Amino acid sequence: MSLMSNYPDGFKEGLILAGIPLVGTKAGNTYWVDSNIGSTSYKGTHPKRALTTLDAAIGKCIANNGDLIFIAPGHTESLAADSAVDIDVAGITVIGLGKGEDRPIFTFATDTDADFKIAAANTAIYNMVFKCNIAAQEMMIEVTGDDAQIGHCEFREGSAQSKTCITVGVADNDADRCYIHDCKFYVPTAGDGDAAISLAKDMAGVRIERCDIYGDFDLAGIDIPAGGNAQVDVKIDDCRITNLLTGQHAIQINGTGSTGMLSKIYCVTDALATSIDAGGCEMFDCYHNVGTDQGGWEPIVDSDSANDILGADNNNNAFASTNVASNRDGSIIERTETTIAGIFDAVSEPPTAKSLHDILHKDGSYTFDNTTDSLEAIADALIVVDAFHDIGTADATTNVVMSDVVGNKTDAAATVAATKSLVAYAKQNVNQTLKLDGVTIATAPTAASLASFIASGGTSLGTQLPATCSLYDVLAGANGVPVFPAAAAPANTVSIAEVEREIYDQMEKGISGATAVMTNGDTIFTIAGGPIEIMELVSECITLNDATASTLQYSADPTVGAATTFSGASGSLANAAAGSGVVLNQTALATAPDLVDPLVCLSGVNARGIIVGAGIITIVIGVGTTTGTWKHFLRYRPLGRGVTVTAT
Repeated sequence: MSLMSNYPDGFKEGLILAGIPLVGTKAGNTYWVDSNIGSTSYKGTHPKRALTTLDAAIGKCIANNGDLIFIAPGHTESLAADSAVDIDVAGITVIGLGKGEDRPIFTFATDTDADFKIAAANTAIYNMVFKCNIAAQEMMIEVTGDDAQIGHCEFREGSAQSKTCITVGVADNDADRCYIHDCKFYVPTAGDGDAAISLAKDMAGVRIERCDIYGDFDLAGIDIPAGGNAQVDVKIDDCRITNLLTGQHAIQINGTGSTGMLSKIYCVTDALATSIDAGGCEMFDCYHNVGTDQGGWEPIVDSDSANDILGADNNNNAFASTNVASNRDGSIIERTETTIAGIFDAVSEPPTAKSLHDILHKDGSYTFDNTTDSLEAIADALIVVDAFHDIGTADATTNVVMSDVVGNKTDAAATVAATKSLVAYAKQNVNQTLKLDGVTIATAPTAASLASFIASGGTSLGTQLPATCSLYDVLAGANGVPVFPAAAAPANTVSIAEVEREIYDQMEKGISGATAVMTNGDTIFTIAGGPIEIMELVSECITLNDATASTLQYSADPTVGAATTFSGASGSLANAAAGSGVVLNQTALATAPDLVDPLVCLSGVNARGIIVGAGIITIVIGVGTTTGTWKHFLRYRPLGRGVTVTAT
């Protein structure tokens, strides 16, 4: 006899099981999911004959039939693709069994688009754990069905953070009346987390109740961005929200076009100003704390309300200040009264002490005559043209008026003297300055002048730049250096460009050849000017080989001396795939190179390095020419100045 309880007629008034409401007026089908004992061959209608995945159970449900899915304690699933789980059957309820870590756990991995979708209407999920192991995962749950419920679930970071835990909506009103309640969100590590809950599009009747949110969120614990800034009747109630990121909100609603209510919210952020942006919604019984040990809870009030001391929210921003006394050291309103009083005093007669009128008069007289005391009258008095503004005579030696100091355009250049003008000094400075369009200094430079530093005390500016070359071209321009000098070791009279060429000639380099089939005796690299040390030699397969069992061996044929192989023969290259490769091992001249598929490996073993003199590097192909094409890569160090390597 089965020990399971059986209620074939369902529960007309609904049922609460372990704190989770099960609603439905008729009995539907019941399915079981258990990754530990389940099988894909089972029907899933009995706990001991469970299915292995939630999506498999969803596929067996009938729309709007009141079907119920139970997920066994200890069940785990790894979701690695978009819509890995998709609740796309209307009217079903999914319940996770167990407590704590024994609850069903869904872990997101591999793909940033991996998610758990709720796409059908009138569905509910309860008592599950969702964990992110993908950096920059877009979201854990995406809701796009009306009247969806998410209750008693936990969302947490694993090895990474999801951008959002729950995103409601990809289009306006596709998830109306979504109900998120009794959930916990834990994302404390700074990184990719934008928000625990995002109402991404305009919805009607969304409810978020009794949720604990704790994390480092780039936007807010609960975020309603510009795309969702016209929420209708949104309700956020009885939630505790901590945002660890400085300057970011606990709740942030874009714009002022949303309607609804925020109530009984306890926020922890770095400042009261970053607690809640209500976005046009009503707000009451909300509190803020900065997160200190002894900090109390500070009420959060809307800064634009009819009771705001700075003004009423009406068409004339009226505020009754009848009983506010003028006080220059008092509140903002009292200081404003003082300012207004001072303005009236400025135009009244007699003015009060320290008023603007009092400050403008020096003799204690309070009589104002606009013909002499107005700003216009004062300006007229300042417009006077006299001899002080006239042009002086050339080379004047007097020092009486302003024109004597400034001088005449025809004043001759002069050195410093008591009777010379500014024009004379300016001409002298020009004469002592380098000509910008010439190649010599205008005059022999005086000691310690700028010209003497540029020309080393002489009149020559040195070698000119070529006619079509600028200083920018030499340093960073596309034209570059017209003729680069030969390499030279650092020494007196040696230029930077010569030393740069020396450094380049002596440094380690890399080179690669053309893509082609491999034929016995092919030259792949030519060495000139002296020997090199081989650092790495790799041959990469570009297109697929056929079944020909070719082998690859490397050989050096010096300009002076006999050809010598410096590796053993590789393994068979039959059917070598594109992206595979052969990597030289430098333990001995007879060591076979490694055959790697794909070409992702440690570099070849280099016990001592291989020295190859001037000449050519060829390949020895055993059995027969390859049908696939290959490309050869060489990294080498020249052992002398002027040593070069070219690829075939």
